Amino acid sequence: MGCSGSVGSADSVTPPKTDHAPQDNFTSVEDKNNRHSSPLTPTDANIMTPEQKSIILSTWKVIEKDQVLIGKKIFRQIFAYNPLVKSLFKFRSVPDDHLFEDPLFKAHASNFMQIVSEATRNLDTLETSYAPILINLGHTHVRFRGFDPQYFDVFFSSILIVIEDVLGAKFTSVARMAWKTLLQFIVDKLKEGYIKEKELMAE
Repeated sequence: MGCSGSVGSADSVTPPKTDHAPQDNFTSVEDKNNRHSSPLTPTDANIMTPEQKSIILSTWKVIEKDQVLIGKKIFRQIFAYNPLVKSLFKFRSVPDDHLFEDPLFKAHASNFMQIVSEATRNLDTLETSYAPILINLGHTHVRFRGFDPQYFDVFFSSILIVIEDVLGAKFTSVARMAWKTLLQFIVDKLKEGYIKEKELMAE
């Protein structure tokens, strides 16, 4: 969910280091893989249709204009949906009506939206370029005491609710399906990383 940090806390929200993206700099993924000039692998090509990719890009232009605020709204929706998620963060004691002014909360929301933004920049190479980042991010969630992998599904539902509110009439049934496809990919890879790390720890 866009978090990595010390055990028992999810507020150090910095993307994990991978061969694909240095810490705190997701934009290098696109440069390293040069997705525009590389042919699509069959796996990458089957994840989203060209129409869905086009819809994601066009609607993201609306979202990215105020993506930090939207990130805050997503987390507020998450905490409303399942208040237990808030207990994972150091800002757990901050009253809900003061969250938007809290620097840790703002940083987490901002970095979370960077992860979503990175997806929009790698729509042609989701499996080859973007998935490793998500899997590594999923690994880190094993360290958070009290974390339940079902929380990933809470994020899925909450993002859709906020995006629908932001896009309004632009969030058509076709747009909804495009975003559901992308978000399901993200959630599945986060869960994959979490499960793999859990299995390694159990050995």
